[in-house]
Amino acid sequence: MAEARSAQTWCCKAWRNIHYLNDIERYFRDRAKYIYLYRDGRDVAASFRKAVVGEKHFYHIARSGRQPADCARHARARRPKAFLQRAL
Repeated sequence: MAEARSAQTWCCKAWRNIHYLNDIERYFRDRAKYIYLYRDGRDVAASFRKAVVGEKHFYHIARSGRQPADCARHARARRPKAFLQRAL
């Protein structure tokens, strides 16, 4: 997206991007930077319950968020300097 619009940076908060870290790192090499955002799970679940699509039960919302969070923690352990960490 950034390349198509001649932008210097690009940011997307979608959980699914965690599955493309290998591709992102291959493309950007050492220039890739990540922001690891974490929120109180109750806040996340309350927000997701209002979404138009997706699961609405707290159990399923929590389950769907665990795998991307685990992937992010592993990636952060591998390349800690590439990650900025912020709490919301």
